[in-house]
Amino acid sequence: MARPFSGPKIPPYSVVSEKRALGAMLRTPGFVDEVRPMIPSGVWFFRLEHGKLYDALVEIGGRARGEGIDTLIERIEALGVLESIGGGAFVRGLANEAPDRGEALTHATNVAEKARMRQLIDAAADILHDAYHTQESFAALLKKSKKRLNELAREAKSTGQA
Repeated sequence: MARPFSGPKIPPYSVVSEKRALGAMLRTPGFVDEVRPMIPSGVWFFRLEHGKLYDALVEIGGRARGEGIDTLIERIEALGVLESIGGGAFVRGLANEAPDRGEALTHATNVAEKARMRQLIDAAADILHDAYHTQESFAALLKKSKKRLNELAREAKSTGQA
């Protein structure tokens, strides 16, 4: 049974999880490397500034282990993204609210899970668009749709999310 279309929806995300995971990355040596397999890039964050900070931390991560927050802020500023993410006070605030590693891992997993859900929504939207606008046969469209969803499933499995 078809559900009526109720208009645009806000995609799944958790600003709290994004902030808590980033705080732990700022505060906990090696945590960036630990979560990198499940969060491959900053585009996995819903908030643009969070994604930019994540990408900056990945870039300096190997050199930032054990460094103080002021040194990390200087390194982020040297990459040219500090002001676009909210400045040093924003970064310090994230670091000051960092949870322990176990809780942070839960938040990082949630960030990755929400990103996967947005990818699924994008795939479904593409399938829906194609169903309304294609000249392809049903069989061809079904094959194309299965391929897209199988790719998404393979990617999720490769990062331990399926």
